[in-house]
Amino acid sequence: MDVRLLHELNVYQDIFKEFYLSKYSGRRLMWQNSLGHCVLKTEFAKGKKELDVSLFQ
Repeated sequence: MDVRLLHELNVYQDIFKEFYLSKYSGRRLMWQNSLGHCVLKTEFAKGKKELDVSLFQ
């Protein structure tokens, strides 16, 4: 599945790629953005919540 990331995410992805390849020459990164997810932790007036969201959300 072809996923288009926000410009801001592309910037950080490029920064990480440059770092990774400088540490591990000869390796290759394959991004699988359709599998990405994030856990958001927040605190509301009625208590703490954890939201497990996909990259698409």
